[in-house]
Amino acid sequence: MPTGPLELSGISDPSPWNHSTRQTINVTVTNLTGNRQVARVSWYLASENSTQPWVGFTARGLPVQVTLEPWATRVVTVRAVSVASAGHWELSAFAHYQVSPGTFSQADALWLAATLTVN
Repeated sequence: MPTGPLELSGISDPSPWNHSTRQTINVTVTNLTGNRQVARVSWYLASENSTQPWVGFTARGLPVQVTLEPWATRVVTVRAVSVASAGHWELSAFAHYQVSPGTFSQADALWLAATLTVN
Protein backbone atom coordinates (compact mmCIF):
# COMPACT_ATOMS: atom_id res chain seq x y z
CA MET A 1 0.00 0.00 0.00
CA PRO A 2 1.54 3.34 -1.01
CA THR A 3 2.26 5.89 1.72
CA GLY A 4 2.52 8.78 -0.72
CA PRO A 5 1.23 9.99 -4.10
CA LEU A 6 3.10 7.34 -6.13
CA GLU A 7 2.46 3.64 -6.59
CA LEU A 8 4.80 0.94 -7.90
CA SER A 9 2.95 -1.75 -9.85
CA GLY A 10 5.68 -3.61 -11.68
CA ILE A 11 9.33 -4.59 -11.50
CA SER A 12 11.13 -6.56 -14.20
CA ASP A 13 13.27 -9.63 -13.68
CA PRO A 14 16.14 -9.48 -16.17
CA SER A 15 17.12 -13.13 -15.63
CA PRO A 16 19.55 -14.63 -16.03
CA TRP A 17 21.70 -12.58 -13.68
CA ASN A 18 25.46 -12.77 -14.09
CA HIS A 19 28.01 -11.51 -11.57
CA SER A 20 30.01 -9.82 -14.33
CA THR A 21 27.15 -7.87 -15.92
CA ARG A 22 25.46 -4.64 -14.80
CA GLN A 23 21.71 -5.23 -14.90
CA THR A 24 18.95 -2.90 -15.99
CA ILE A 25 15.59 -3.04 -14.23
CA ASN A 26 12.29 -1.59 -15.46
CA VAL A 27 10.00 -0.26 -12.75
CA THR A 28 6.38 0.79 -13.37
CA VAL A 29 5.31 3.84 -11.36
CA THR A 30 1.93 5.62 -11.27
CA ASN A 31 1.03 9.12 -10.10
CA LEU A 32 -2.08 8.68 -7.93
CA THR A 33 -2.96 12.38 -7.86
CA GLY A 34 -4.35 15.11 -10.06
CA ASN A 35 -1.09 17.06 -9.65
CA ARG A 36 2.24 16.70 -11.41
CA GLN A 37 4.72 14.73 -9.26
CA VAL A 38 8.51 14.52 -9.37
CA ALA A 39 9.54 10.94 -8.65
CA ARG A 40 12.88 9.32 -7.85
CA VAL A 41 12.95 5.58 -8.62
CA SER A 42 15.66 3.12 -7.55
CA TRP A 43 16.19 -0.58 -6.81
CA TYR A 44 18.31 -2.82 -4.56
CA LEU A 45 19.45 -6.42 -4.74
CA ALA A 46 19.92 -7.54 -1.14
CA SER A 47 19.79 -10.50 1.23
CA GLU A 48 16.63 -12.54 1.36
CA ASN A 49 14.02 -11.21 3.83
CA SER A 50 15.92 -7.95 4.34
CA THR A 51 13.63 -5.24 5.72
CA GLN A 52 16.21 -2.57 4.85
CA PRO A 53 17.66 -3.57 1.46
CA TRP A 54 19.50 -0.24 1.15
CA VAL A 55 21.78 -1.51 3.97
CA GLY A 56 24.16 -4.27 2.92
CA PHE A 57 22.99 -4.65 -0.68
CA THR A 58 25.05 -6.49 -3.28
CA ALA A 59 23.90 -4.24 -6.15
CA ARG A 60 21.73 -1.19 -6.62
CA GLY A 61 20.32 0.95 -9.37
CA LEU A 62 21.35 4.54 -9.85
CA PRO A 63 18.23 6.56 -8.87
CA VAL A 64 16.35 8.02 -11.82
CA GLN A 65 14.32 11.22 -11.45
CA VAL A 66 11.23 11.64 -13.63
CA THR A 67 8.23 13.97 -13.74
CA LEU A 68 4.83 12.28 -13.88
CA GLU A 69 1.80 14.12 -15.17
CA PRO A 70 -1.50 13.76 -13.23
CA TRP A 71 -2.74 10.14 -13.12
CA ALA A 72 0.07 9.04 -15.46
CA THR A 73 1.82 5.67 -15.44
CA ARG A 74 5.36 5.30 -16.71
CA VAL A 75 7.96 2.55 -17.01
CA VAL A 76 11.27 3.85 -15.67
CA THR A 77 14.53 2.17 -16.68
CA VAL A 78 17.05 2.04 -13.82
CA ARG A 79 20.60 0.86 -14.54
CA ALA A 80 22.91 -0.79 -12.02
CA VAL A 81 25.74 1.20 -10.46
CA SER A 82 27.86 -1.96 -10.16
CA VAL A 83 27.71 -5.71 -10.72
CA ALA A 84 26.14 -8.10 -8.18
CA SER A 85 27.93 -10.81 -6.23
CA ALA A 86 27.05 -14.44 -6.92
CA GLY A 87 24.36 -15.83 -4.62
CA HIS A 88 20.63 -15.77 -3.88
CA TRP A 89 19.09 -12.32 -3.48
CA GLU A 90 15.82 -10.38 -3.38
CA LEU A 91 15.08 -7.51 -5.75
CA SER A 92 13.17 -4.50 -4.43
CA ALA A 93 12.23 -1.16 -5.97
CA PHE A 94 11.48 2.16 -4.28
CA ALA A 95 9.68 5.32 -5.35
CA HIS A 96 10.19 8.64 -3.60
CA TYR A 97 8.30 11.85 -4.30
CA GLN A 98 9.55 15.41 -4.09
CA VAL A 99 8.24 17.18 -1.00
CA SER A 100 10.20 20.37 -1.67
CA PRO A 101 13.19 21.21 -3.89
CA GLY A 102 15.92 18.69 -3.06
CA THR A 103 13.82 16.85 -0.47
CA PHE A 104 12.22 13.48 -1.22
CA SER A 105 10.05 11.17 0.88
CA GLN A 106 9.31 7.49 0.32
CA ALA A 107 5.99 6.84 -1.39
CA ASP A 108 6.04 3.11 -2.16
CA ALA A 109 8.16 -0.05 -2.28
CA LEU A 110 7.77 -3.29 -4.21
CA TRP A 111 9.56 -6.64 -3.96
CA LEU A 112 9.86 -9.18 -6.76
CA ALA A 113 8.05 -12.32 -5.58
CA ALA A 114 10.81 -14.77 -6.57
CA THR A 115 14.33 -14.96 -5.17
CA LEU A 116 16.97 -14.24 -7.82
CA THR A 117 20.12 -16.26 -8.40
CA VAL A 118 23.24 -14.49 -9.56
CA ASN A 119 25.73 -16.88 -11.17
